[in-house]
Amino acid sequence: FRRVLFRSTPEDAGLPTGQAPDSLPLVCPDSIARIEALEVPGQPPVLVEILDLFLDSARDRLPRLLEALDTGDLDAALAEAHGLKGSAGTVGAQSLAAACAAVERKARTGEIPASAPKVLKQLWKDTELALLRIQARTAQGDA
Repeated sequence: FRRVLFRSTPEDAGLPTGQAPDSLPLVCPDSIARIEALEVPGQPPVLVEILDLFLDSARDRLPRLLEALDTGDLDAALAEAHGLKGSAGTVGAQSLAAACAAVERKARTGEIPASAPKVLKQLWKDTELALLRIQARTAQGDA
C-alpha cells in the first residue's frame, strides 16, 4: 500500500511547483509513516485523528481560498494559501502544498492565473480521496 501515488499537476496551468509535475507524490508515504510512528498501542490511531483535523480544516480553507481568488482579494488568497500549504505539508499532501505555495507566490506579485481555481479544485479532489482511503485503511488496521 505504501507506494507513491503520483499525480500530474500541470505547470501550464500557471501554478509551477519548482519540480517536474510527475515527481511530486499526491501523498508522500514517508510523511504518513512519520505520523504513524506516533501511534501508541491501545490508543486510537493518531493518523486517523490528524487526517480528520486536516480534512476538516482544508474543507473550510479551500472555499475561502477559491472565493478570494474569484474576487481578487490577494491578501486573503495569500493567507488561505499559506495556511493550507502548511497543513497539507504536515500530512504529506505534497502536490496540494506545492500548488498552494505557487498561489502564495503569485498572490504576492498580483499575478494569479485564471486557471488556478480549477487546478486547486482538482488537486483537492484527488488529495481528499487519497487521504480518505489511507484513513479508512488505517482505521481498519490494514495500513
